[in-house]
Amino acid sequence: MKIRFFALVLGVFTLASCEFWEPPVDEPVVVDGPADILLPPLPPPPVMPDPEPIFIPDPDPVVIVEPEPIVAEAVVVFDGELADEIITGDLAFDQAVEEEASSKETVVVYYGTNRELLADSTGQPIQTKFPEDIYGDLPGPLHYGRALIVIPPRHKKGRLEGALGGRSTNDKRYVVLKDLVHTNYDSVMSRVQGELAKAKPGEKTIVAYVHGFNTSFEKAARRAGQLKYDLDFAGPLFFFSWPSKTSALGYVHATNLAEISYTQMTEFLHDLTKQEADRIIIIAHSMGTRILSHGLIDLANQDMEAAKKITKVILAAPDIDARVFKERLLPRFNFLTNPITLYASSKDKALQLSNTVNGLPRIGDVSKGLAALDNVVMIDATDVKSNMFNHTYFGDSVSIVDDFKGIISGPVAAKDRKKTLVRMKPDPFQVWKALKTPRR
Repeated sequence: MKIRFFALVLGVFTLASCEFWEPPVDEPVVVDGPADILLPPLPPPPVMPDPEPIFIPDPDPVVIVEPEPIVAEAVVVFDGELADEIITGDLAFDQAVEEEASSKETVVVYYGTNRELLADSTGQPIQTKFPEDIYGDLPGPLHYGRALIVIPPRHKKGRLEGALGGRSTNDKRYVVLKDLVHTNYDSVMSRVQGELAKAKPGEKTIVAYVHGFNTSFEKAARRAGQLKYDLDFAGPLFFFSWPSKTSALGYVHATNLAEISYTQMTEFLHDLTKQEADRIIIIAHSMGTRILSHGLIDLANQDMEAAKKITKVILAAPDIDARVFKERLLPRFNFLTNPITLYASSKDKALQLSNTVNGLPRIGDVSKGLAALDNVVMIDATDVKSNMFNHTYFGDSVSIVDDFKGIISGPVAAKDRKKTLVRMKPDPFQVWKALKTPRR
């Protein structure tokens, strides 16, 4: 028994002292606990030559210069302070006229305006073809400029074709204000003198149009262009734009702005009388007739000789209190060498509304009858074509436009304008009726 136990211990000891060969394995050997494992040293990495340094130049610093924002603000800019850019604007406008006139029917009209002049952050006037970027809706000093109007190919006399939704640039269908340039008195009047020089002696005529209430600068410009074209008038035609907003709800506000504009209207009329014209004819509409009437009277008070150079005054649908006109204004027009021509209607809804607002009848509303007035040619325009309010017949009716033409081209007396007028009362009363359509 002892011998067998001793043999077993000796066998175990012998096995423990023997080394066995094991096939190599790829699996990692996990060694539990710390152990000093001697591994053969790794070969050193190959020695690579240092690469040639690559020179990358520093990029030029990018300097971002943001343009200064243009801040539109109302400033007072007088003609003497206008910069040289105004001349550049004139040249660009002339180029636009040449380009448009080569393929389209165009007219150039001049304007005077007492709408506030907007300016950029440097105080210089902004030159753009959009009038709302140049002029605001508040009164300011008198400024001058020129406007380019394009007449559509299918234009019909007595129509101011326009888009229902507001401004449109489609000059193939509508009368379009294509371009304008804000300039100064000298620039405008030098061109006016150039046009007058082309007319025959005794026929050097200036025509000016004064718009009424609820009329934008753009619409006034388009209407002036349409009138010049329909009248076939070759001389200089102006429009005077006062700061009337395009809102039918601002009637009282517009009345105040009209009164503020009397001073600039007087200045405008005086400037026209300084030109070498044989005749100066003024056409005023609606509330614009108030501005013209007071401007004329103020001009006569300041310079009677200048006022006498206004040879013809046309009041279309005048929004003037009837008694004020008869008793206060009309007697002070005695300096005029020709009778005033006054167009009125019994279907003028705009003036009937004005009657209600003011509580007194307007002289341009003859729904209660047409009376004769001294030194006034009264013309009943009830039957002529107009807009839905029957208020803009002065430019919407072929009959009235043709009657204007007789006044401007002659001037032809009412009794001789038989194609457009018929007498309502016997001589010596100057009371006439405008025909619905002119005789041919």
